[in-house]
Amino acid sequence: MMCVAPSEVLADTQPALRLFGLFAEARISRRYLIDNGRDGKGYFPPSLEDYTDRHIRRLAGNIRLLTDFVQANNPHVDVINFQNELRTSGRGAIPDILTHLRFAQVFEWYEIKPNSNSGRQAGRDKLDRLDRIAIRFTLPYVRGNKYQCDVKIRIWRGIILGVLATAYLHFFLSQDGLIVYEICVDGDFSKLGFGLIILAIATIIIFILSRGTTPSPVPILPPPGTIPVIPIPIPKPVPVSAFSELGISNTNGLPVIRSVVGLGATNSPNDVRAIQRLLNDWLGKNGSNLLPVDGRAGPKTLATLAEFQRACGFEADGVAEPFGPTIQMLVANHLNTLAAGVDNTFIDDMHLYRPMILEESPDNNIMIADYLMEMGNQ
Repeated sequence: MMCVAPSEVLADTQPALRLFGLFAEARISRRYLIDNGRDGKGYFPPSLEDYTDRHIRRLAGNIRLLTDFVQANNPHVDVINFQNELRTSGRGAIPDILTHLRFAQVFEWYEIKPNSNSGRQAGRDKLDRLDRIAIRFTLPYVRGNKYQCDVKIRIWRGIILGVLATAYLHFFLSQDGLIVYEICVDGDFSKLGFGLIILAIATIIIFILSRGTTPSPVPILPPPGTIPVIPIPIPKPVPVSAFSELGISNTNGLPVIRSVVGLGATNSPNDVRAIQRLLNDWLGKNGSNLLPVDGRAGPKTLATLAEFQRACGFEADGVAEPFGPTIQMLVANHLNTLAAGVDNTFIDDMHLYRPMILEESPDNNIMIADYLMEMGNQ
């Protein structure tokens, strides 16, 4: 098993990774509440004794919520000065978790960061700022150490681009007040890069959250080597775009492949790698031998592409065009395979996290495009 902060293996400019960080913070905050006897089922407030940062797009909203919580528990606080301090410091003055248990004498705050050098340093810097605010406004809050967590939550298990993998969200108390998280994956990394696995899982989780549902089902395709006597009735072109069914509105923003792949075609290595990985998703689900991902459109790759087309009821010409029905069905099949691996408990709790993701207005076109482009690059 390998564990790493997502930003350690992929650029943190990836939209899915940035949004996954928000999801991870919300998931950890909720687990904190559950482990401490509060269920955390509300979006806000999660409980009467706790404040959790929900990353509202308009910072003023968070400032008001935190001010109300602090002032209700600390009546001596000057609201105007406190809000001015928060506005000056921005998010750097808003803790991820703040607990005020008067009778138990527990007054703690925690910061949640990725388990990377930069993440841990950012967490320490923020805790320093929170300490200064506590001193200035005579607040009782200190860096938390009551929550001695070391928790692993399964978030995904299934076939990803032909490889069986299981992924966990792992978080633990790194030092007083600082909880760090990482993604841990069990899988065969010799067949598929660790970074691509993490990006795929982050993408499908945020994709589901932004839509509020899993992708629409695609036709059940027969396993490789089984040619249906009566082809599945999906004429060419696809009458209802598979991308549209997945909630992706603008296929021009989805250059899954930039040029044609097939016999006598351009066959850019990146495009061929993307096709090979998507075909391996279909092969792997049925235990068939995977294609080597070498970026070469050899006889085996083209024959498998034709077999996939035949299984879909398409013309089996072994050619995939950038926005044609073959690539649409490959992507639809892949995203639905990814979605099927998301842990059921996460799906059941979707309503708790979706408002936070919608605040960030994720663009499914950009997010999926970035992931699919990475599929050919790695």
